[in-house]
Amino acid sequence: MSGGSLNYIHTKIEMAADELRHRLRKNPHDHQVRLARFATTMDRFAELTRAVEWDLSSDASLEAADLFLMDALAGILEGEK
Repeated sequence: MSGGSLNYIHTKIEMAADELRHRLRKNPHDHQVRLARFATTMDRFAELTRAVEWDLSSDASLEAADLFLMDALAGILEGEK
C-alpha cells in the first residue's frame, strides 16, 4: 500500500492520544474521565484519518461506517443538533 497522501497524519494523532493517556496516568487531572474518553475518541479519529488517507491513495475505499462518522463529526463540529 502506498498510503501517505496525508503524510500519515493518523500516526501523529495516535501518538498524541497515547501521550495524553500517559500524562493522565502520571499526573491525575480534574477532568480525568473526560480526557481519557477524549483519548479514545482520538484513537477512533486516527482510524478514520487512516481510512481517508488510504482512500485518497486508492489503496482502499471508505466504508459506510466511515462516511457516517465523518458526517456525524462534521455535524457536531458545525453546531448541528
